[in-house]
Amino acid sequence: MSLLAVRGLTVALPTGEGEARALDGVDLELAAGGTLGIVGESGSGKSMTALALMGLAPAGARIAGKIALDGEDLLALGEREMDRIRGARLAMIFQEPMTSLNPVHRVGQQIGEVLALHRDLAGGAAREEARRLLERVELPRPARLLRAYPHELSGGQRQRVMIAMALAGAPDLLIADEPTTALDVTVQERILTLINDLVDAEGMGLIMISHDFGVIARTCEAVAIMYGGRVVERGPVADVLARPAHPYARGLIEAVPRLGRGRAGRLATIAGAMPALGAFPAGCPFADRCPQAEEACQLQVPAMRPLGPARAAACHLLEAAP
Repeated sequence: MSLLAVRGLTVALPTGEGEARALDGVDLELAAGGTLGIVGESGSGKSMTALALMGLAPAGARIAGKIALDGEDLLALGEREMDRIRGARLAMIFQEPMTSLNPVHRVGQQIGEVLALHRDLAGGAAREEARRLLERVELPRPARLLRAYPHELSGGQRQRVMIAMALAGAPDLLIADEPTTALDVTVQERILTLINDLVDAEGMGLIMISHDFGVIARTCEAVAIMYGGRVVERGPVADVLARPAHPYARGLIEAVPRLGRGRAGRLATIAGAMPALGAFPAGCPFADRCPQAEEACQLQVPAMRPLGPARAAACHLLEAAP
């Protein structure tokens, strides 16, 4: 049985012109201990997918489909039941720790809340476990940092505190939403190494959300590429990077800078921009920007076609594997 199985996940948001689909039939699969990257431009649906998995979709959102964690459908649970699961079996590292950490509570208090809720620890036992968690994420002088406020820490330290909080409930699945945004490259490398090491050591599943293929290649075995609230290609990271099938996947990968190109080599670009929510074509969401689009692409949503073992893409111009 999969650790996580997402089927037909749809999130519709209210707008001034009616409902608009932020997610439109997303399917994802992750085995226990597996690692999955989700890639796409801003507005492709990456973070909305993470919020839907956590039961944190915006107020007024209409959600349909199925999100099964170890066979339990999370969409069928009430808020009290989801409070029991969030932090304990399912945890998330948010994109910007300065806005995710409470600015008026000390670091120790914030980690202690997770420990009290999900592990029934309090007092000295909670303080010692919080200190151990900060040590686990390689923060120096953890006893002193427990008394610090978020604004007293650097960006890299705050991100490590967020990771410690995510680990506090010993989750089965860790979701990391752009965990290295706004960090310099040396801190980014240390954070990614830390996440990989912790996932391996704890046996957790990992969903890494990023717009950066380098981050995904560094941390994940499989990748799902999203556009317009849909998964347009999925497969093993090495295979997708070497032989992208969907025109959008090819455009993203060709736009990645490479050493040795020289000054004469211009970076490839994808024409146009991501449409506003609710303004995608009736057919393939990428049709308006695709240089290969045909009439059918504008009118009919392409089905996901198998391209070999563990590979698939949603494009009318592809031939399915025999």
